[in-house]
Formats: sequence, structure tokens, C-alpha cells
Amino acid sequence: MKNYLFHSGIDISKLKLDVNLLNSQTLQSEHFVIDNNPKSIKEFIKLLIKRKIDVKHILFCCENTGVYTNHLSYTLLGLELDLWIVPAIEIKRSKGISRGKNDKTDAKDISYYSYRNIDKLRLYKLAEIDIQKLKMLYTEREKALKSLLLLETTKENNEFVNKEVFKEVSIINQSLTVRIQTKVNFS
Repeated sequence: MKNYLFHSGIDISKLKLDVNLLNSQTLQSEHFVIDNNPKSIKEFIKLLIKRKIDVKHILFCCENTGVYTNHLSYTLLGLELDLWIVPAIEIKRSKGISRGKNDKTDAKDISYYSYRNIDKLRLYKLAEIDIQKLKMLYTEREKALKSLLLLETTKENNEFVNKEVFKEVSIINQSLTVRIQTKVNFS
């Protein structure tokens, strides 16, 4: 197994990344905040290189946050760096009961999780394009189905709402349902 000199825990949000860089020997860490875009991630890697840190000996670790993880994963894997994406529930369970949750402490917790659980390491690999498409299409289908179910719940209000109001809302919902079904082709 590779000997990592640093463990980088990354808390991901839509706009920013909170990064905690944990030194494996001293267990001292440093916190950074960068924008969640490929340019900022590359600049951060350049900063680490400028500080004489061998980025090939850093294990980058983050929680799976869906599409918000994409900039980080595409950029790091494009630079051939090691990335471990862990289900959020696994990191949460490893901490036990904790107080005072914020992005900075979450990033630190992720870096310590990476350090302590190195025996569970499974480096992340990008799925093939067809698999990525299927995942995204499945997610969109699930959203459309959920929307259809929500529109159907309006029928439950029939006995409690003015008949004229209910009729008008039902007509609108029916046209939305038809449009969603034809766009997604559920029939």
C-alpha cells in the first residue's frame, strides 16, 4: 500500500471546498477554502507543489455529494492524483455523536477518517461515459416520477376545496402531467 504523507479531507458544497490538509507524521493540519471549480482546484494543487509538498503522496478524501463532487473528481483524476470518495453515512458513523458541525470541522473529520481508515481505501475511478449518462438519466427519471406523484396528491383535496377552484387546478395539473409524461416517455 502507498505511504501517504498527507491526508486531505474535503468538505464539498455547491460553491466552495473546505480543505483540511493533515500531515501523517505530525498530525498537524491546515485549513483552506477554495472555489468549487476546476481552475481553483488546479491553483490549489500548484500552491501545494510550490510549498514543496509531493502531491503524489497526498490522499484526497471527500464525501459523495453527487454532482457537486464532479469538479473535484474530474480535476484530481485528470492530474493522476489519488481520490477516495466515501459515503457520507460511513464518515458520520465513524465519528459517533458529535457537536458543533461546520464545513471546517467536517473537512478535518474527513481527513482524520482517511488517516484512521486507510485499510478500507478504495481509490475512486470515473465511470465510463455511458454509465455516467445512465446514472444521470435515472436521476432525472426519479425526479419526474416524484413530480407526477406530487401532482396526483391534489386529488385528495377534492372534498375540502371549492369545486370551481379544484376543477381549475386539476386541469392545470392534468396538462402538466401529460407534458411530463411525453417529455420523459413513461407510457
